Amino acid sequence: MNSKTIKGKSTEAIQTLLDGLMDDGYIPTVAFVFLSIDQDIEATCGVLDRKNIAVFGATAAGAFVDGEVEEEGIVILLLDIPKSDFQIICENSGHGKDRDAAQATANEALERFSNPAFILGGSSIRADGEMIMKGIMDNCGPQVVICGGMASAPPVTGLVTYVFTNAKIFDFGILAFVLNGDHYLIEGLASCGWKAAGTT
Repeated sequence: MNSKTIKGKSTEAIQTLLDGLMDDGYIPTVAFVFLSIDQDIEATCGVLDRKNIAVFGATAAGAFVDGEVEEEGIVILLLDIPKSDFQIICENSGHGKDRDAAQATANEALERFSNPAFILGGSSIRADGEMIMKGIMDNCGPQVVICGGMASAPPVTGLVTYVFTNAKIFDFGILAFVLNGDHYLIEGLASCGWKAAGTT
């Protein structure tokens, strides 16, 4: 598996950088997109969608890339994982429906993989991270591997945040990048008071 990062202050800049990578023979299958709230989510997803690249995206007040923090721009991590080994699921959670949405996410993941591993993103400061974790564990068991975090935005925006894929954008939703746990190992750490779930 090869990974590459690109960053830019506009969708046009991302388009140029992506074209350059792919012209050199790199064929990514998935993009982890972190962008500031003032960027055009639909246009950025469109650039990736036209290249047949799956999108796992979230707004961010700042993103770490190449040892620096990028603000007010777009940062993308590209991977060339076989499409048979991952799935991206995005569910609208609605107010107070975090556990239900997480259970639906887990059910969909289990239809694809017998041993799914999750990287999760949530889109609202009002979302209940504990209920999201419990919803996944309800259906996948306490041993399931989960890591991730919440979308963010500068306080001046009123804390409206988004998660998104190629075709969906939610200001109150759950986003999951699901890997075949029989083929891949996910490791992470717990911070900000969250309790680690799954194996160390």
